[in-house]
Amino acid sequence: MSDGLDSLPAPQVAFVSYRRGREPELGLTRRTDEIGGQALLAGLEGFPPRGGTVLQLCCRTGMWLHVLGEHAHLVTAVDPSPGDLKVAAWRIRNKPVRDRVRLVASDIFDFEPDQFYDVVFFAAVLSYVPPRRFERFWNLVARCLKPGGRAFFIDELAPGHGEELPEALIPAMQQFLKTDERYRAIKVFYEPDELESRLAHLGWSVEIEQETPRLFYAAATRAAAA
Repeated sequence: MSDGLDSLPAPQVAFVSYRRGREPELGLTRRTDEIGGQALLAGLEGFPPRGGTVLQLCCRTGMWLHVLGEHAHLVTAVDPSPGDLKVAAWRIRNKPVRDRVRLVASDIFDFEPDQFYDVVFFAAVLSYVPPRRFERFWNLVARCLKPGGRAFFIDELAPGHGEELPEALIPAMQQFLKTDERYRAIKVFYEPDELESRLAHLGWSVEIEQETPRLFYAAATRAAAA
């Protein structure tokens, strides 16, 4: 049964949407880079890897790398866009964390970890995962973690820009570039109670903190039986 992915442009079958082929514009100017904010930063700094290893899924242009690197001895940052990875490398080039960061070009659904991590981190990623790949995504997170490892993630509860597409077969939005080009992108907004319930069904215990009407952060661990 189709989940509606065919209704979106080719690269959007995962979550990377319209970045491919437009890396020069998106490298430093994409508004997703502004998703941080002091509340989210404080939440992440309250959840440090404590000297361990961190995997960041879809690091984009690397806005979180300096924070992760300050608390870890190794950060592996994965992203499908070579252009974004170049910007990420540039962003940390003069920072002490640069020697503790490894950049890997890969779509996350093709990524195979070469080690296990204490923490898996992702920001503004889950809402771009197609609904029928929700379980597959969280299986990847679990597969990358050490026993007792933790996940920390940040995402949106409501649109920050673009327009929702109520006629789409799966949750989607129309998003815009500065060139006025328009691209359809999967965008799934979860209510905190719904997300907690779905993750509990997959064997995760999650605590969600809503810091603004639009943004939340969450910490998740695997149940012992899972």
